[in-house]
Amino acid sequence: MLVAGIFYASGDTLVPSDKPGRNETLLWRQPTGQGGVQVEVLNALDETWTPSFEEYIQKWDGGYSNGTNSIDPLSLSVQRVAVDPECEPIMGKLKTCNGNYGETDWRGINIALTDENNYIQNSISKYNDYWINLADTQNTDVQRKYTMCHELGHGWGLPHTDEEYFNEPTGECMDYTEFPQDNLNCGEYNFNLLHRLYGNTERRSLRPGLSLARAQSTGILNEYRAAVEQASRDVSCADCRLDLSNGYRIFVHKLLP
Repeated sequence: MLVAGIFYASGDTLVPSDKPGRNETLLWRQPTGQGGVQVEVLNALDETWTPSFEEYIQKWDGGYSNGTNSIDPLSLSVQRVAVDPECEPIMGKLKTCNGNYGETDWRGINIALTDENNYIQNSISKYNDYWINLADTQNTDVQRKYTMCHELGHGWGLPHTDEEYFNEPTGECMDYTEFPQDNLNCGEYNFNLLHRLYGNTERRSLRPGLSLARAQSTGILNEYRAAVEQASRDVSCADCRLDLSNGYRIFVHKLLP
């Protein structure tokens, strides 16, 4: 079975499908009759990442305006929790974490668990200090901001806008790039995509979240943890999907170092 723009996991093997690009968008389930997408975000980052987190939470929550048209599809709430490099997932929430995960093939990674209807049940975004701590020109505060903006975007369910590293930058942080300083905006395209899916929120301020995720069985959670471990270390998986029992899946997006 092939899935556009990602990898399909057959047994324990990740098999590439077609060329990467603007692959499928994942959805958070929303209350009936309410506009926009509501996501509760858990900040389990240490102090080195929290400033970038706070900056881009505000930017993603603030919506987009070009002077004549304003769209505001995201309604975010934030909870500060204990620093958690393991990034144990919490149902119905996006959790953000950092740690020194070693010489992985990713600078940042987002992993989402979806149900049989492809609704996100939980999502984690992890940031690898190993690469950020390297003293070279590719690992700067700009790179930290770009990585934060990028992985939060995956947390809302967004795909990449472009996966060619050396073409002209789009200006949006969901664009793969060798020039992060030119791709620090959340981006009109991404806000428009979220708006088409969810409409506008009722207000712009950060507000309490409402979880519509379902409680998961121990079996599914054990499968999830094993799949996360596999995807995190498998270098063939830049964008991949692994199928679990009962229609559950995990979707993985990696930002390469």
